[in-house]
Amino acid sequence: MVMCKPSDHDVAIEEKFSKLQQVLIQTSNDTSNCLKLLKKHLSDYDNRNGNHFTNTATRFMRTDMRNAKDTAMDLKHVAHDINKNQPSKTETSSVRNMMNSTARAMEALKATARNYDRENKQRMGVKGRVDAAVGGDGDRGFLGRNRESSSSSSSSSDSD
Repeated sequence: MVMCKPSDHDVAIEEKFSKLQQVLIQTSNDTSNCLKLLKKHLSDYDNRNGNHFTNTATRFMRTDMRNAKDTAMDLKHVAHDINKNQPSKTETSSVRNMMNSTARAMEALKATARNYDRENKQRMGVKGRVDAAVGGDGDRGFLGRNRESSSSSSSSSDSD
């Protein structure tokens, strides 16, 4: 029986999908860590502003935070599937859809924070906390940080 040697093209594709899996898992982990940081920021905000029980920013944001967390877990699931299955257009499409869903979930957090601030007549209270955790227009926050600098000093994002 003659064994076929995988072509250089096949090896290159497998390497790219392996790297993609690593990036997806890292993105999922970053998103989960970002949400933990956001939860802490919101809790601190509520405590500082005397928000207890009913009208807390944490409670207002809870549904969107759970949705973002679930989406991050789904992204990790897709990353593991990509490694198990043969590379295909379907897998690539699935990855693209999950990345877009994750980005939309994080954007929904920002929109919900704006709504909370508007309803409570705050200028940038909760929205500022979300930007500090997630990353705003100035590329601050956990997900907005520069990947190269984050790998060399992961504690730099904790100072926000």
